[in-house]
Amino acid sequence: MFRLHRKWKWLLFAALVAGGLVYLSRSGAGAPNPTWYQALAQRVVSPAARVFSGGAARWRDFSDGYLQWRRDRQRRVELEAELAALRVEALRLREENRALQAESALFAENGLAKGEGRPARVIGYDPVPAFRSITIDRGREHGIMPDQVVVAGGGVVGRVMRSGSRSSQVLLVTDLNSAVDVVDARTRARGLLVGKRKEMGLKRERWMTQAEYVSASEEIVPGDLLLTSGLDGVFPKGLPVGVVGAVKKDPSGLFWQAEVDPYVELQKLEEVLVLAPREGGEG
Repeated sequence: MFRLHRKWKWLLFAALVAGGLVYLSRSGAGAPNPTWYQALAQRVVSPAARVFSGGAARWRDFSDGYLQWRRDRQRRVELEAELAALRVEALRLREENRALQAESALFAENGLAKGEGRPARVIGYDPVPAFRSITIDRGREHGIMPDQVVVAGGGVVGRVMRSGSRSSQVLLVTDLNSAVDVVDARTRARGLLVGKRKEMGLKRERWMTQAEYVSASEEIVPGDLLLTSGLDGVFPKGLPVGVVGAVKKDPSGLFWQAEVDPYVELQKLEEVLVLAPREGGEG
């Protein structure tokens, strides 16, 4: 206890001496003629005061610099977030502009005015290999009904088979259940276009169409363009459906059978047009 008491006495003494020196130094700093002991106190205190003042200034500079760095860092984070948001918005606007351009192109390539069809996006292909259909993102809520005709790329894609509330299934012209009454654009020979699955070997197959019941007395040759005749009550007249490939007579010899390549690349569909219903409520 004595040693601790003695230590505190020395600390108290040192503090009193230092306080006295500081007092004498500050009191003599403003005097025109300081006394000898005030001048001595100034000489003793001034180096320590300069060191303390310089340290305080450096600490203040460091503190101000650190706070400024924190503010700059926070601002940089905010700017990076704003830049990311602007990039997302730019991508959205670019995609929206692309969609508008694609919609305008759809109407233009099919020779239709905007009121004559409703654009739709392809959102799926039929996963069952035996069927050929697509799903579009428009349904009854958008006015889509069964048997409405679907076109793209200037030609026939198929017809709406089923319509849900917000999506619809479209039967492609290459499906085995599809049938379109067609006419040869050059010779006006008439026939029935149906879906066809052609085996290619090595477990490969090709989905196309085939023109049947074309009278053997009519002329139909490879390269001829087939159009919808408008006589089936579903497809309007004059829409391109396919281009004739190989031609041969059926077993009876009374009709031509022609392999027909679809006019539209059905495997690459992204956007389609659903034609407005025909007058009288027909597709």
